[in-house]
Amino acid sequence: MPRPADHLRALVERMSGGEPADATAARLAGAVGGESPARFHGRVVMERAAWFVSRTDRTLHAIAEDCGASAEVFARAFRREFGALPSAWRRDPTSFLLDAPNDVHFHPPGALHLPARERSGPAQLVVDIVGHHVDLVGDLLDRALVTTGAERGTSSQHEATGALAELVQRMESVVLLVHGAEADVVETEPASVASLRERLDRTGPAYVDAVALLAATGRLDEALVDAFSPEPSVLTFGAMVVHAVTDADGLRATAARHLDTHLDMSR
Repeated sequence: MPRPADHLRALVERMSGGEPADATAARLAGAVGGESPARFHGRVVMERAAWFVSRTDRTLHAIAEDCGASAEVFARAFRREFGALPSAWRRDPTSFLLDAPNDVHFHPPGALHLPARERSGPAQLVVDIVGHHVDLVGDLLDRALVTTGAERGTSSQHEATGALAELVQRMESVVLLVHGAEADVVETEPASVASLRERLDRTGPAYVDAVALLAATGRLDEALVDAFSPEPSVLTFGAMVVHAVTDADGLRATAARHLDTHLDMSR
């Protein structure tokens, strides 16, 4: 069976060589300043390899193949970068990030993190809007707790809960992206209103804090490049936040409408 395409390596090769064809490609190519194309390519691929070594149970042979190298060549390169052979480093890992003058790094599980081009000023308005959004979602969840009671199974209830679950999950995703983390638990069962309220109690403040951190440190222009897109595009943290809030209007309206329908049916 042929190996699947390595989208991240293809993206890194695109960034480190060739003539930019559009604005997106221009930013990608401009991000590699301060490093030779060969160093940029090797460093980012090695950062991903180190993340695999420390966070997965993949074999070192398979990780070496991801780097396009034999196990011996990979082991030598890894020791040169991290000061230990991958087998020893796996037992006591440090950060998978390597020093880089351009501050472009691998972002788990398959993206690149680009630094801000210009430091933006504080954006308290954005933080206030995000906080208001969290409050609105909380109000809808409180309504859902009251109106659904012990009843289960109505289509209106399912629609409302689904919309609210999507809103909470989007907040969780932003928090994970801002802090460079990945989800440890994948939800496999439909969320209940009570569990969503608990998740929002944890995630809501963290979501507002994450946006406030981006605004206070001028990081709203920092960006991620999704290596799995057919045509990779740059998406800034600021754009993610704006999209998460503005696109939420429809989901909040959907939840409210189905909650009203459920209440009318229960009377």
